Amino acid sequence: MSLRVNIILCTNGTQLCRRVELEIRKAKDTQILARASGDNELVEQSQGRITKLTNKYREILKASGLPSQLQRASVSGYRRVAKSKLQ
Repeated sequence: MSLRVNIILCTNGTQLCRRVELEIRKAKDTQILARASGDNELVEQSQGRITKLTNKYREILKASGLPSQLQRASVSGYRRVAKSKLQ
């Protein structure tokens, strides 16, 4: 692979990672609000979305060779909720 192709892949990978980090933060915010309001269905949906996005993030990192920056997706007050605790 040429240097130009590597730079393009790295740049696109970085942009994609940033976009996924933003979506993870949005889903975490939704989960926090749903948990506070007692909407267990929305909590479960949000938690599923967070899991899917995190898996997608890891796939992007693996394909692009970029280091993980998942701390950028952290949200104050977020706690992962197990499905067994929702019922």
